[in-house]
Amino acid sequence: MSGKTGVKLKGAEELSRAMKSMGPTVAKKASDTGTRKTAQYLARKFRAAAPRNTGQLRSAIKAYYSRKTGVAWVGLKKPSKKYVTKGKNSVPFFYKILEFGVGGTGKPLNPFFEKTWNRYRRIAARRMVKETEKALYDEAVKVYQKTLNNRGS
Repeated sequence: MSGKTGVKLKGAEELSRAMKSMGPTVAKKASDTGTRKTAQYLARKFRAAAPRNTGQLRSAIKAYYSRKTGVAWVGLKKPSKKYVTKGKNSVPFFYKILEFGVGGTGKPLNPFFEKTWNRYRRIAARRMVKETEKALYDEAVKVYQKTLNNRGS
């Protein structure tokens, strides 16, 4: 699967209004949490769908999140030094053959990444809204408790 794909978020308008009413700090923390947890959920699903030959491909699938940009992605991590990292025995090479086929001319052997994404993208979108909403109210409670503690001092 190459390129970017999008998903429509149901309930995003209501969530956006709630986030604006809570303030930028609370909204940022909540969106960070929702995005990170959704990426972790998808990484688990991709790992479960990966072939079980040696386990290297499964263990190479990770979720990454950048707090600076607010972007999450799921993909292959850089293989460790103990595994062969170059040539035809590398994890990225194995993934490319499974997902795209041999030399770009053959049929994919097992496009598990694309199949899993197509299966779970709507669930992930709903999950992102729910996790962000939950984190929004958790963060709001923390801020409220902090203000109560500051007033008592």
